[in-house]
Amino acid sequence: MARALLCVTHLCLRGCLSIKSLFKAVAYLEVFTAWRVGTQAASLVPLGTLWVRGWVEKGTMPGFGNMGSGMGGEGYDAGFGNMGSGMGGEGYDAEFGNMYENPIITAQWASLNSVDPDSMYGGGCVQRSSLGLNINQLCPNISTTEGHVKLNRSGKRGGKRTETEVMNEKGEMVSTGTAVAPLLLRKSSLSKNEESRVTAKCPANYNIHTLILVDKDSDLSKRLCISVKDPITLLFKRENGEDEKFENDECILRDNISDNVNSVLLVDLQDHWIAGHTSALLVGGAKDRGEDSVQFARQFLTQCLEKVEKNAKEKLIEFDITVTFGLVESTDRIRDLLNPENATYEKMQLGSSPVFGPCLCGMKSRNVKSLKECVDVFDEALGRSDEKNQLVVGFFVLKQLKKSSEENDVYLSSLCMGLAREKISHFNELREVSTSDLCTLFRYAIGGASVTVTALLLSERDPNSRGCLELGRKMREIKNNPPRIGNLRRCLEKTKKEIGRQRENMNQMGEAEKKLTERIVARMETILKDSEEMLSNPDSTNLKFYSMGG
Repeated sequence: MARALLCVTHLCLRGCLSIKSLFKAVAYLEVFTAWRVGTQAASLVPLGTLWVRGWVEKGTMPGFGNMGSGMGGEGYDAGFGNMGSGMGGEGYDAEFGNMYENPIITAQWASLNSVDPDSMYGGGCVQRSSLGLNINQLCPNISTTEGHVKLNRSGKRGGKRTETEVMNEKGEMVSTGTAVAPLLLRKSSLSKNEESRVTAKCPANYNIHTLILVDKDSDLSKRLCISVKDPITLLFKRENGEDEKFENDECILRDNISDNVNSVLLVDLQDHWIAGHTSALLVGGAKDRGEDSVQFARQFLTQCLEKVEKNAKEKLIEFDITVTFGLVESTDRIRDLLNPENATYEKMQLGSSPVFGPCLCGMKSRNVKSLKECVDVFDEALGRSDEKNQLVVGFFVLKQLKKSSEENDVYLSSLCMGLAREKISHFNELREVSTSDLCTLFRYAIGGASVTVTALLLSERDPNSRGCLELGRKMREIKNNPPRIGNLRRCLEKTKKEIGRQRENMNQMGEAEKKLTERIVARMETILKDSEEMLSNPDSTNLKFYSMGG
């Protein structure tokens, strides 16, 4: 009986049977089963009919359970555990696509069946015991068809009007009225048809993610060169008329340059930075899109600070941001854009922090405590950046104080911003494995412990924009590592343990190695002291940078 029910239901889901035919088939199966076991058909009506009706109309099914965080989403509700982010999405919503619009499989009716926990299928399997259960006790006849009045349903809530029938004691089919069955919209058809996809999904890996922003061009005299096929695919039309396909992590077609960009990649990047993770945004543009790319970066910074200020009000989180800006002349020379008295290029002084990673030393920094102050510093620095072909690099180190009744936690997270404007070849140079100072400065953003997004701005009628598309393709190949988490207390605890371990090892070292280790331990003790000072007085303690020059 159980196997037959499953087969009939499977045919219904595949579209081979209608809902009405399904109920009829179930009823006939019950009559056949009753004849085999010598039981009246009426006593079986609730078991089979309610089982199917409960599944189709209420979205219920026996207890397979919630498929757990190890596998990737929420779709089943008992024995397997929640199927979380490890395999990607909710309710089979990753590679294979969610079968239904909303998760409909739950374990609400398992008590209506004899469940054998020791069966070959494991607990929760629908199997009748061979011990001769009393079906009237297991599932009593709680329904009646006497004096039935049809329900008036509009069918306007997304469902179909379906006529359902059951079999009475005389073996006659009696209508139970019209019911509105839910529309089970299969998402698998949407995943097969790429053009029907409306939003991109943030990749689960830590590769550098590429966002291509295509702006519409009203000049119809120019040839249309770039078209957005779907949220991850662009088509570049060559001069011979052939289309070249470029896949990215997200592609957005924008009507106006001033429009806000609703990007899943940018939201993810923003969330990581605010959560205390090292992050980076690399921005460039095609011909005549250099200044637009700068405004794009400014807009992203504004949106991030809006979220930070909102958290400060709602969650009582105190924050400030330490900003440095430089204009890169070569791989080892830079000009301080926040020092109006110095317009010369000087030797780049690299710094680093065990909490938030790379930084610039020997330059002026600004400490800001509001969105307006931060944007004003951005505008001031870019206003002094008169060399449009040179790379601008900025570091925004966000300090957040999260107070609690027991102790205070301080988070330090760096947002590295690289602005190439039209000279996107700067990013190609940073891709090269090199020991230059500039590559060392970007060692987290490109190939290191950082969540990084490369954003490239194009015009849909620019025939010279293929270079940007090729750069986006190459940047996606770079594999970054999980970001550094800027929890200052955790850093302090690890530093204490490492100092103790190094001191123990020094007893077994030679003289030269011992001296080197002593220098390292002394440096770690300085970091430890600074961390303890910031934890004890986070409001009044300034951010400390540590030079890599010793």
